[in-house]
Amino acid sequence: MPARCQPQPRDRNADFVRRFTAKQRAAHDNQVAKQAKALTADQHAAFRKQLEMVHFLPPAYADATKINIVGILRKWKSYCTFCRFQNWRDAVQVANRATAVSFLEYLCQTYRIATSGTSWQYFRQYKQLYASVTGRYMDTNDSKEIKKWHDAILVARYNLRASNMLGKDVANVDTLLLSRAYEDANRRKEM
Repeated sequence: MPARCQPQPRDRNADFVRRFTAKQRAAHDNQVAKQAKALTADQHAAFRKQLEMVHFLPPAYADATKINIVGILRKWKSYCTFCRFQNWRDAVQVANRATAVSFLEYLCQTYRIATSGTSWQYFRQYKQLYASVTGRYMDTNDSKEIKKWHDAILVARYNLRASNMLGKDVANVDTLLLSRAYEDANRRKEM
């Protein structure tokens, strides 16, 4: 009978660990190769010069936002005509907190605004128009001051109610049964 070789004991765990570490090392080397190289001091200087030329990155507005800006632009042009401004674009360029407050006042006088939420939405759309035309955002402190003025004075002056204050009535089962009985009674009377 031929002699058989004794099987060599294999350490399966050691083999698994070797394959796992080899895969991890390859993945790490691949990730390092994909990373961007660090900029040199000269490259940083060139990058800063390039950024100085970029004053404003225009936001990528959604279609609904663009529609809102067009809507508020119509109102802004009406306001500019009312105030006898020569050009609506120039008026936006020099607009400040006082102009924004005056515009909100004009909107409440001219249009049928019933809620404070609607008037504030118009202001937010105005800020989008301002950013689109001027290439800069409205000052945050000015926005906060306008919000205080809006809530304290404009809402009271035009008796603007809170949004969703009137809410829809909710009917329960009893109300539905009563309305059904009422309809049936009316039908019987008509016969």
